[in-house]
Amino acid sequence: MQLQFSPTDVLLLPLIAITVSTHEFSHGWVASKLGDPTAKERGRVTLNPLAHFSWKYTLVLPVLLYFATFRHFTFALAKPVPVNPFRLRSYTRDWKRPFADMIWVGLVGPAVNLGIACLMALIVLSGVFPATRVGTALLDVAYFIILLNLLLGMINLLPVPPLDGSRLIIGLLPRRHAMYILRHELIMFLMFISAFAAVVILAGGIQEVVVPPLRWAWGLLGLSLEYFDQLFPPGG
Repeated sequence: MQLQFSPTDVLLLPLIAITVSTHEFSHGWVASKLGDPTAKERGRVTLNPLAHFSWKYTLVLPVLLYFATFRHFTFALAKPVPVNPFRLRSYTRDWKRPFADMIWVGLVGPAVNLGIACLMALIVLSGVFPATRVGTALLDVAYFIILLNLLLGMINLLPVPPLDGSRLIIGLLPRRHAMYILRHELIMFLMFISAFAAVVILAGGIQEVVVPPLRWAWGLLGLSLEYFDQLFPPGG
């Protein structure tokens, strides 16, 4: 299955920008509260999407991957929020696990996304949207917000550096082992992207890999699987 894009998808870009900005803001805010003001010093503790935009990761990377994998796979990132683990409270106070505070800095991003998804799911299930044209349009927007936040939250929970899930591992490791991962994050990430792209191509498209866990999470929230299957028809 190949990725398909519609010109109307551009209308959803503001929602994507806001979601990503909220995710990145949470990282910087928690880091500043735990002793590292690096993100704040560089103007990254903000909800302004432009502060989190990166030509390399947000634009060039997804375009290159899209064409390099024959339109089967793409992946984009916001500009990583700068976090200096040596300025965090756990390191400066010489804790037994010196990078323990990285756990909270890393996991807050996915937690915010999954929290937004749960909140929007509760709103949808409450039946607040009227059965009118406007109500249906608002319901579709709510569903998109849920999908986007589920996807962003679940992907970032993967324990692959520099994704947020890896911060849990780094935080639990002794200094020597944690430093090894921090020094080799780029290599590990490139290996992950290459392996994931290969899996996607062999599976027949990115939806064949991403949709099943997304559908599971969608059902876990109590949302209509019938609606989900209309968006991503099985075998479609």
